[in-house]
Amino acid sequence: MAPLRATAGWFALSLGCLSTSAAHSAGKKEVEVVLAQYNEDIAWSDSFANLRTVYCKGTDCADGAIRLPNVGREGHTFLKHIVDRYDSLADWTVFSQAEAPTAGYFGAGHERRGHMLGGVTFMDYLKPSPDTGMKFYL
Repeated sequence: MAPLRATAGWFALSLGCLSTSAAHSAGKKEVEVVLAQYNEDIAWSDSFANLRTVYCKGTDCADGAIRLPNVGREGHTFLKHIVDRYDSLADWTVFSQAEAPTAGYFGAGHERRGHMLGGVTFMDYLKPSPDTGMKFYL
């Protein structure tokens, strides 16, 4: 099994290395974005909809979302994706909550609850470093 690395709220599973081409032109076999949705608006991710798989535990699910019972948190959703697709995982998989990403982490109960490292965009998470195959991990 390939290594699983994590940052605060973001996970990526690397089975290989995405080519140097832009993530937008990649196929779902090369890079996949897995979103754990409850009722969040996922319009922020429409620019890479061709790479996106959405699992929804809420009532206001995105079109084409895979519905799951509302048990566990996003970790349950991510593990289900890995187990169900173990033999067909993308070369690079980014796991994210469905809320639009923002920088920083301010904890539960704060209006601003980001999940990204400062100074990066979500697109940076879609491209592993060419020298190591990984990027943005603690």
